[in-house]
Amino acid sequence: MCPRQAGSAESPSIYRWSDELDEGVLITDSDGAVVWLNEYFQDMFAVGREAAIGLAPDEFVRRHLAEHLPDEAAVDRIRGLLCTGGQREIDLAVQTARGASRRFFVTSREMQHGPYRGKHLIRFRETARSDEVLREREATFRAIFEGAGIGVVLIDLAGRVIECNPRLLEMLGSRADELVGKHFTCYSCPDDLHPDVDLFRDLAAGRRDRYTVERRYVRSDGAILWGQRTVSLVRDGRGAPRFAVAMVEEITDRKQTEEALRESEMRFRSLFESSRDAIICADLEGCIVDANIAAERLLHYTCDELRSMTYQQLTPARWHAVEEEILESQIVPSGYSDLYEKEYVRKDGTVFPINIRVWLIADTGGRPAGYWAIFRDISDRKRAEEALRQRTWELEAARDEANLYLDIMTHDVRNANTASGMYADLLVELLEGEEQIYARKLRDAIRRSNEILANVATIRRIQDASDILLPMRLDPVIREEIGNFPGAAIRYGGADVRVLADGLLPMVFANLIGNAVKFGGPGVEVAVRVEEEDGLVRVSIEDTGPGVPDEVKEKLFQRFERGRAKGRGEGLGLFIARTLVERYGGTIRVDDRVAGRPEEGAAFRFTLRLPGHAPGSGE
Repeated sequence: MCPRQAGSAESPSIYRWSDELDEGVLITDSDGAVVWLNEYFQDMFAVGREAAIGLAPDEFVRRHLAEHLPDEAAVDRIRGLLCTGGQREIDLAVQTARGASRRFFVTSREMQHGPYRGKHLIRFRETARSDEVLREREATFRAIFEGAGIGVVLIDLAGRVIECNPRLLEMLGSRADELVGKHFTCYSCPDDLHPDVDLFRDLAAGRRDRYTVERRYVRSDGAILWGQRTVSLVRDGRGAPRFAVAMVEEITDRKQTEEALRESEMRFRSLFESSRDAIICADLEGCIVDANIAAERLLHYTCDELRSMTYQQLTPARWHAVEEEILESQIVPSGYSDLYEKEYVRKDGTVFPINIRVWLIADTGGRPAGYWAIFRDISDRKRAEEALRQRTWELEAARDEANLYLDIMTHDVRNANTASGMYADLLVELLEGEEQIYARKLRDAIRRSNEILANVATIRRIQDASDILLPMRLDPVIREEIGNFPGAAIRYGGADVRVLADGLLPMVFANLIGNAVKFGGPGVEVAVRVEEEDGLVRVSIEDTGPGVPDEVKEKLFQRFERGRAKGRGEGLGLFIARTLVERYGGTIRVDDRVAGRPEEGAAFRFTLRLPGHAPGSGE
């Protein structure tokens, strides 16, 4: 079976294809021995296919080609083409079998695929046809060159610009005549010159075929842009360097994005490391991937040690179920947790309390990627809370004990006062003259003692009362207290208003009205005024008594401070009034009834809140 038939059985396409070409085709094996001649080649050199198959390169050239070549140089070139293979090109003058002198463009290419892998395809194309192919290639290259979306520049081996495409000119804002003939570094940023020049020098010398760099370029208007430049060496048919092609893709936006990311990372890293709170980052499996300095100091581990641990290793086992519940109920649905308390374990095994908040980390696609945990040691706070609880317990115990003694004393003193009062009343009835005066003073002293006990009981009630305030009608409270002084001259016009207070509100009016009546002197007149203004109820209790000196006004509502009756009273009534008014969210003060004339009476003025108004509104 002839080689052609063998080839046809295995893979006939390449043989059939070669016979259909208007050019000579010669196929050799890796050693240069002939394995195929197409019909065009046979006719051109008058050589039979069977006579040529299997011949070594030297023998084939000597028998069938030497007589058609002009000189020994041409013989050596064609022999070398058959022997060396690879991808090469030569221009060859040939005397055909019919005596015609023709020029051929001869190319050799090693085949890479299929059953012909390693074999060499040598094609003899007439120069006229080769020129057409070259023109087609030139047109294709020119279309690609002119229409490329990236900058393309041809550079000679000395580094001078031969030609550049429109996209490069657009990028640089330049004209072709401003670049052609100049060194390619003319548009490079000065800081980037030396590495680029060294790389190109190696390329031009043939020590490398390609390199890629990212460089800054200077536009004609002075603006800086970033470009990624890939420079490739172009060699001739003999493998010698001819020129270089540089392709420049503008990457300014990418560089700006990278720079913004770097700045963001630097800012984040600065905040991360300088944070007073400890911060740990873990992946979805709980493996720690990063920790800041505060975390290292708090846990007594280095960051490298923490990176070899899991988040769960820092947490006592009793907290694992709690954290799973927080993960499922808070972090997964909302992306973060509320601030909560737990415990961590230091490197030395000590357990300490922390408060912590956890955030879910998402990747660029919005998918969960890990967790941030920010926490703080609260050992000092816990110790302070425990000390406060202990102190509170001690104070409550002391208060309860004092209240017990006070209750016993109040009960016994009140009983003693009751008996003493009865005897004092009897003495007043039985005695006359100076002795009766002493008996009356004794009875008054006993009554003041009872008032003291009543005020003490009121203060106890204030301290023990609930903080809940309810709307109360003010008018009945005022009228009831006025009714406790039937012989006093008290004017009151009524007030249909509700205020926020509790069951102790009557004590305010009892103390203020009683104070005006008791210390106002003979013939004193008292006026009670109520008006609503700016969301508040303003109450004024005015009397025509001796008034309050200016030097006393500021301290009149303090405990045990006596105002208008030196040496009389225990000084608790006005203190109780102030305590209750402030409890209800109001303020209290004493003014002159007639401005600037304290001797013409006093005016006690205080405010109460209307239902639905916050403390301080309208003040």
